[in-house]
Amino acid sequence: MTNVPSPDFLDLQAAVSGRYVLDRELGRGGMGIVFLAREVALDRSVAIKLLPRHLAHDATVRERFLREARTAGQLMHPNIVPIHSVETLDAFVFFVMAYVEGETLAARVGRVGMLPPAAATRLFQEVAWALGYAHGRGVIHRDIKPENILIEGATGRALVADFGIAQLQRQGTLSPDGALVGTVQYMSPEQASAEALDGRSDLYSLGATVYFALTGRSPVEGGSLPEMLLRLMTEEATPLSALRPDLPVALVNAVSRSLAKARDGRFASADELAQALQFTVGLPPPVTPEVRTFLVRMNSAGLLLTGGLAVLVLPALPIALGLFPRGALALFLAIGAGGIAMFGFALFLEMFRLIEHRIPWPEIQRQLSHGLDELEAPVGSGSRLSGAQQTTAVIALSVSGAGIVLLVQAVKLLVRAEPQSAVLAGLGGVAALVAGEFIGRRMPKLGPTVDRPALHLKPKRAERSLATLLVRRIARSRMIGRWYNALLRQHVAAVKQMLGGSKPVSPAATLLLDRVTALFEQLQPDVRTRLGDVVPIAAALERAVAALRERATRIDSAIAELPAGDAAIQEFRGARERIDQRVADGVGALERLRTDLLRLSAGLIAADGITAEIEKAQELSAAIDAELHGRDEVRQLGR
Repeated sequence: MTNVPSPDFLDLQAAVSGRYVLDRELGRGGMGIVFLAREVALDRSVAIKLLPRHLAHDATVRERFLREARTAGQLMHPNIVPIHSVETLDAFVFFVMAYVEGETLAARVGRVGMLPPAAATRLFQEVAWALGYAHGRGVIHRDIKPENILIEGATGRALVADFGIAQLQRQGTLSPDGALVGTVQYMSPEQASAEALDGRSDLYSLGATVYFALTGRSPVEGGSLPEMLLRLMTEEATPLSALRPDLPVALVNAVSRSLAKARDGRFASADELAQALQFTVGLPPPVTPEVRTFLVRMNSAGLLLTGGLAVLVLPALPIALGLFPRGALALFLAIGAGGIAMFGFALFLEMFRLIEHRIPWPEIQRQLSHGLDELEAPVGSGSRLSGAQQTTAVIALSVSGAGIVLLVQAVKLLVRAEPQSAVLAGLGGVAALVAGEFIGRRMPKLGPTVDRPALHLKPKRAERSLATLLVRRIARSRMIGRWYNALLRQHVAAVKQMLGGSKPVSPAATLLLDRVTALFEQLQPDVRTRLGDVVPIAAALERAVAALRERATRIDSAIAELPAGDAAIQEFRGARERIDQRVADGVGALERLRTDLLRLSAGLIAADGITAEIEKAQELSAAIDAELHGRDEVRQLGR
């Protein structure tokens, strides 16, 4: 959250007060602003997509935006982001959809580089399933691109988002004003030509998206819009096999067929494409982002391990021959041990992070095995060095450095008239330089860049660094497995104790209390003094809302235990409705406090403008406390 929130954020929060708690802005696009929010009634995270108000006044744009929501709301598929509700409220037009905790395909490629074949194939197939489902209901997406493919963090599942320009087939192919709609880099030739579209247009866009996932570039890049449109219509994309020689032929063929200029050259349907991908590569069970992050960080930390070992081992011969002073041994030992210790610290820190995600050890072992197979594949991006490249580079430089030191020492020995030792040192120096050059030439080549194809030397063997070999050993270690499981049990027990304690919680109210506290602490001391006990008042209101939540849970349990037709059910339901209203009142009061503090931080209001809301929040908290102590419906009915 920035210190100066946008007017859209502040005004929408005021409009949906008591129902949704806006957290932060997730992103902006041509057709909307997306906010992360908390739905108060169900205490779940949601994403709210708001049509900018300057566009909401345009009846045509407003209708297109609402059509997006209605179209997507009809699609219920595990690989499509679901829409919960569509609303118009005063000057606001927005819809509420599920919040997918993860990242877009564009962000994933930007963060970790090009996808391995198995991961890309899985994404290819899941999006094809989603499109097949939508096409079967007459809906064409028309804007499939990396930014509209979400990858769920917990499962790795791909979901299609933003049917922002989707139209029913019977409604034609252009936007209502006849403008060209879509993203040129991923647009089908027929869409660029404003021809009538069918589902095969989405298949082209999907092929272009997977092409990007596998290469880090789109099939059509660079130049002005007319130049890109011309290339889209006339030029073939650079063959995948030239950019990624490690890809299975079947996957390359599936992408190439999807990118056919003529729609008749593509798959007849998304379902046919998904079925063809079933036999492309054997898909291993998914590797979760937590385990993948562990592997990537360990591969990078391999530089510490390799460097530490090199510093320990390589100077041993010169020191043993007396070419280095004995005092240098302690220095080399300290540096080498330090590098190895830092690698060990990084290793166990990352394992503790896996424990925090509560992934059982057998699942860790399975994922480490599959993840290392993917990590060792030659899929480097740009100028980033893989673990194997880092390892080889460190060894080559260390050996060459030792050779230079030996040659310098040989010159010193000649000056001191010690020819035998000088010859020995000189021969050792030459041998070390030759060995360093040989090792350097064997270093695995860099992965493909935007303009250069990749060359690899025996990738399955050459890409294995000391770090990945150590991780394989860890995955097979029974002792580490027992240690991991013991810590995992302790962590789970601590979480259960925390969640099962006597203190009731209300996530939405707790989130708001945290925001109020953080904003209050950012104010100037004199302003905090003038506002008085705003944080204790907010905390008391949060506790009151949490107590109401706990009371509502007890009422729900009591209703579930009653036989159908019991007269007390109606009374309980009435009490439940009163509690829901009081919860909305309490959350709304906290929202107004947070919003006013945001306005105050942004200099939009003075400190005096928030005192009235503080007093109202204090009065509401006292009223809720009085009601909680004066009425207990469950106890009154002997439940």
